[in-house]
Amino acid sequence: MHSDNFDLSLYFRRIGYSGPAAANTATLHALMRHQLFAIPFENLDVQAGKIVSMAPDDIADKLLQQRRGGYCYELNGLFTMALQTLGITYRFVAARPMFYPARRPKTHMAVIAEVDGRQWLCDLGVW
Repeated sequence: MHSDNFDLSLYFRRIGYSGPAAANTATLHALMRHQLFAIPFENLDVQAGKIVSMAPDDIADKLLQQRRGGYCYELNGLFTMALQTLGITYRFVAARPMFYPARRPKTHMAVIAEVDGRQWLCDLGVW
């Protein structure tokens, strides 16, 4: 997910991260940890029947400026905006929760990031 207007320093402040802006495994893990603890899972708009914008600038505004939480598409989308700014390669993957008794459609989105020659499953939108 790409945004020409993504503000990496605002993202770092929002998640309380003060480490290096480096494209390496240590930074990837630190950003995941910081974002998980700083930006909550929230699906209030979904539950209220509101249309949730998937436009990158709208996601960044909601989570960074309005300081709200989001659900998987928003949380993982925001994370990939930071990854792209850092130069970390990623791709989205469809997923489903495992705790349901029957197989359900893949309605969840996660991210696979590639850094330091390894692939990492990154999911900041779990609840």
